[in-house]
Amino acid sequence: GAGGGVALARPAAGITLRDLHAAVEEQPMLSLGLRDPLPGSAEGARLRDRLERLYAEMEADMLRRLEGVKLTALYKRDG
Repeated sequence: GAGGGVALARPAAGITLRDLHAAVEEQPMLSLGLRDPLPGSAEGARLRDRLERLYAEMEADMLRRLEGVKLTALYKRDG
């Protein structure tokens, strides 16, 4: 509401989107869910393992990208 908001512990120019993500989110950005693609099969287990590795790589890439974006970039106006 009016007068509400947040207080930053340090200047916005020193805060990245990765910092924000780490401060408010405990879960990964990507999740496979609980459903097994091929229940009880060796191929299903291999597929799930491959997907988990792929998701971990994508998560790491997204976190690296978030590290490169400062909070100040969100409120800079063009022009």
